[in-house]
Amino acid sequence: MAETADAVVIGGGIHGTNIAFHLARRGVKKVVLLEKTAIASAASGKTGGLIGSHFGTEIKVRLGVKALETWLNFSEVYGTKASPYDRCGRVWLVPEADVAAMRGIVEMQREFGSSARMLSPEELREIVPQIALDDVAGIAYEPDAGVADGFAATNAVAEAARRLGAEIRVGIAARAIAVSSGRVVGVQTDAGEISAPLVFNAANAWAPQLLKPLGVQVPVEPARAQIALFRRPADYGPRPPGIADFVQANYVRDHPGEILFVGGMDPLQEQHVPDPDTYPETADWDVVQSHRDHMWRRFPVMRRSVFRGGYSGIYDMSPDLHPVIDRVPGAEGLFVNCGYSGDGFKYAPIVGQLLVEWALDGRPSLDLSELRLNRFEQGALISGRYKYSASGWYR
Repeated sequence: MAETADAVVIGGGIHGTNIAFHLARRGVKKVVLLEKTAIASAASGKTGGLIGSHFGTEIKVRLGVKALETWLNFSEVYGTKASPYDRCGRVWLVPEADVAAMRGIVEMQREFGSSARMLSPEELREIVPQIALDDVAGIAYEPDAGVADGFAATNAVAEAARRLGAEIRVGIAARAIAVSSGRVVGVQTDAGEISAPLVFNAANAWAPQLLKPLGVQVPVEPARAQIALFRRPADYGPRPPGIADFVQANYVRDHPGEILFVGGMDPLQEQHVPDPDTYPETADWDVVQSHRDHMWRRFPVMRRSVFRGGYSGIYDMSPDLHPVIDRVPGAEGLFVNCGYSGDGFKYAPIVGQLLVEWALDGRPSLDLSELRLNRFEQGALISGRYKYSASGWYR
């Protein structure tokens, strides 16, 4: 006889754990989260953890601003003693061609409640005196933004959900989603079937595989994102904020151990992989060298840095670089949440809340219709008010 639950969440990343947390917080009695490997074992555990709201589309700005409220109050929301969120601020750098777009984005951020503002080079050097800005024409700054420890944050949310009564089952994979008479009825797992009237598929790049047998095509593909770690020299200077460099299409952030964490800003340049279960989890030396060269140009003092390693994570890439957050057609009670294309970590606190509102109240408190699944077949790909020409993808 099948086990029964009130809701099943598939995926133990930052999105899945937040959905489980909000379900339990709303009083859903039996919430089961399924994670086949470990909490934060995939994208959430390898993320750059950049938090902020500087994006070219209104929906991303609104989600980023709302999510930041939770990141700033992480300990209170999730009941932790220490917060994994570091309010170190975030900086965005652009060339001359993109200054007008940057000003427009900052205005949009402020319209929705962000503390973002433009900075002069002199103002930025007060924060980051070691930075080289000869090729930079525009600087935006969001002082409340910052970075988070992805592994620690995801596990803290999972533990908060557990304290509220959710069952976190690690080592149990979801193998199929069962639908009958137009409704979801449960999930087939390695350990047997779980019957449930609500199922949330938050399995990142693995999410489309679970929907394909239902005749639902989700055009999300896995891509390999590579980062490099460099030990800062003793005379590096003050710890940096998170920096998104659209002149060079890379980002840097502080990492524990006096490390500078360097990754690429353009997800369209990342290598697509056929199978998210078998991709190389190391970093290629040519990518490490590229990250190093960009870092040296922006921070000349880092020419005396020491390479400390690198690794790869997985992006779940959608055609327009925006997520799919929707009810699955023909399966009442089934929701899908994937396709963030490299910037999904920051949104998880608010997306979890919105999905649970949608499931329990009939509609989310923030309109998510722009992120519907059928926009791809309708030719309604999302394109923002502002794009950065330097890297071409910033939507």
